Amino acid sequence: MFIGYRGHIMNLFSIISGICVLVTLVDFPQVLGTIVFLSSTYLYCYLMSRVRTIESYFFCLLVGLLYLVFREQIPLVGSHDWSQVRGIEMIGLMKAMSIGYQFTYDDHMKVPSIIQFLGFIFFPGTLVFGPWVSYSDHNSLLGLFGLPSNFKLWLKNTIRKLFSAFSYLVMSTCIFYWLFQNFESIYFLMVRDALMIRFSHYFISRLSEACCRLAGPRLAEDCLSVPVVEPFRIEFPRSLVEVVIYWNIPMHTWLKQHAYEPFAFLGKSKAALMTFLVSAMLHGLNFRLSAVLISIGLYCYIEYSVREKLAEITDSCVRARSCHICNHTHKTQLSVQVINCVFTLLSIFNLAYLGVMLDTTERYNEGDGFFDNINYDLLRWRELSYSSHYLMLGLFILNLCL
Repeated sequence: MFIGYRGHIMNLFSIISGICVLVTLVDFPQVLGTIVFLSSTYLYCYLMSRVRTIESYFFCLLVGLLYLVFREQIPLVGSHDWSQVRGIEMIGLMKAMSIGYQFTYDDHMKVPSIIQFLGFIFFPGTLVFGPWVSYSDHNSLLGLFGLPSNFKLWLKNTIRKLFSAFSYLVMSTCIFYWLFQNFESIYFLMVRDALMIRFSHYFISRLSEACCRLAGPRLAEDCLSVPVVEPFRIEFPRSLVEVVIYWNIPMHTWLKQHAYEPFAFLGKSKAALMTFLVSAMLHGLNFRLSAVLISIGLYCYIEYSVREKLAEITDSCVRARSCHICNHTHKTQLSVQVINCVFTLLSIFNLAYLGVMLDTTERYNEGDGFFDNINYDLLRWRELSYSSHYLMLGLFILNLCL
């Protein structure tokens, strides 16, 4: 009885503090709509608790995704206002869908009360910057809120994450621009812009980890032992597959559990493409981001297929993911290291090429037509002669020949 009472108190506190965070950071017209939307996602969970089928999950997921696409493509107030709450509403929808999907395979799961649900949705530690945390982890650890068992270690790790976050911010906004200021080659500028975008992402990711730890020390201590991002694995990837995994680990986990697995009946390749489509719709089908996500999806498929065939033909550990336990004859020979190094360099180039598309410092005129905007968006890739796409097309032809 006491545990339930304490849980309700913590959930109410989570709701109130989360709404206070929204009111502080978001303009009034948008904050009201965001609160209504996040609260209305409870209807998804209630519907799926009554109709526990995968079809009901697909229907609710589609409705939520179409809402995000509509808000992205046809802003009700303005593009600047929508950008304030885009990420907040996306995280909220992911949380609601993660609860709803459990009803499709867990017949004993009960629908959470409105207080429990909104306490999860409005939890201030993950409301603005994320990361996504599952409802079961959040709910089971409600009683653990309070000072961590090792306060000094918790404080040290939190300060370290904040320092790391602002270090990435300084490198993104100042250091890289200074290092590349004397270079005029378009490919050097491509590397610079892509580095600035990636390190700004590292800043947000580390900041989200720190915010979650500050909002719930014991929750973060027990639940978020895995970081949101692993920059070293991204800057020096074995393959683009690793970039997809380590770019946003909680997002990857959510997409794997709530997009890939439900569509697994279509087959691995189609389920993977559907996962990238869901990811693109979560981001509102923004053309630039969608072009990058679809390209990455195709790139990963091509690279994965080629390296699987090479591993079989050469009997070597050259797969897209490292072999933990395998029967390959060639594991650490020079030829194996050379092949893996070539694909690492290819991934670094592709990552820089794709990254320039995410540069939003230059904006097109709002009065331009739809196709004019697309033409402008493709300008950076056109300046690079679509080199990465042609390179991966060649790799795809090699895949057909193997």
